[in-house]
Amino acid sequence: MANNQTLCIYILFVSIFSFNFVSSSTNIAPNPNSTTSIILNKISQYLTFDYIFQFGDSLNDVGNLRKFPVGPNNVCGGPPYGVSINKSTGRCSDGLLIIDYIAKFFHLSSPGAYLASEEDFSHGANFAVAGATALDADDLRKRGIISPITNASLSIELEGFRNHLNKTCGKIDELGCKKVLNNSLILLGEIGGNDVNFALFGNKTIAESRGMLIEIARTVTKAAEEIITMGATRIVIPGNFATGCLPIYLTLFETEDKSKYDEWNCVKYLNKFTQLQNEYLLQAIQKLQNLYPNVAIVYADYYSAFQWLLQNAASLGFKEEEIHKSCCGIVDGKYNYNQHLRCGMPGVPVCKNPQQRISFDGIHLTERAYFYMTRWLLRSIVPGILKLA
Repeated sequence: MANNQTLCIYILFVSIFSFNFVSSSTNIAPNPNSTTSIILNKISQYLTFDYIFQFGDSLNDVGNLRKFPVGPNNVCGGPPYGVSINKSTGRCSDGLLIIDYIAKFFHLSSPGAYLASEEDFSHGANFAVAGATALDADDLRKRGIISPITNASLSIELEGFRNHLNKTCGKIDELGCKKVLNNSLILLGEIGGNDVNFALFGNKTIAESRGMLIEIARTVTKAAEEIITMGATRIVIPGNFATGCLPIYLTLFETEDKSKYDEWNCVKYLNKFTQLQNEYLLQAIQKLQNLYPNVAIVYADYYSAFQWLLQNAASLGFKEEEIHKSCCGIVDGKYNYNQHLRCGMPGVPVCKNPQQRISFDGIHLTERAYFYMTRWLLRSIVPGILKLA
């Protein structure tokens, strides 16, 4: 793409978003059929990729966990998950995820679950596994942390990635694979959130858990560097959500001390911990960017996107009084979350309209929440990618 054309698209993109959509102060809900959305679709036509490769955990798993030994016993693998798209796919939501909306934006089908041999991998693959961690299970075990779902980790997903490339484009170090990766968008995460989840749910203190944050960031950027050396030129690395706002954390760490909560009734110290984790990751990304100035390494700010979602809930069509309530969960507390009776278990009810809730099951978000988060995130992802267009 010519430089002047890239500049024009960039200016148009920033102008549209600044005026119409993603400003954190806006109170106007975007309309998918608006002029803004139409122009965004035109912009996306200039940002063409042949492939998308996704790594991560349950936030972007489209069916890999169903192929693990937990298989059908994985609650995300069956109803009511998928209720808004009339089928259970292994996605931990009522419908689509961030990866699905990003793929749509770039006019590609959502990359299929790598472990599902029946999937079409002509435009990439999804290696994300629900419950996956950034650090290996053995590394976590040495820290006294147990990964209760699978032994899936980022290194195992990378191994699957290498195997996939060897099968589809020849040897990794040969021209064919380098060409594939040069025409790909790599989505490396979110990954690392479960490392912290399993630590805190396993009764580790914030102070004890803090020690592994730098190692998590290093592990993620080390994986990014490996993919870069294979030939990738565009990588998006997301941070973590504002965990202190999620029903699971609000339930497990509930307190009568009102000073522990912020203006959005989120647990302040948990959010500060997540911000610290994201800051370590961002610092590691910046170091990696300095090493590879000709590669677009874009930080996707899940934290701010989620905060924006909460702050604009009513104007986006969510019930403001229920922003912290799960759609699927036992109605026995403030947040509709019960650790022993989780979504997908017998007798656990589902709300009539998931589109009015931000949280689907207390841990994961609804399709509508992911849609708006994705639209917000594109404001940083697209300009970052355009630098190399």
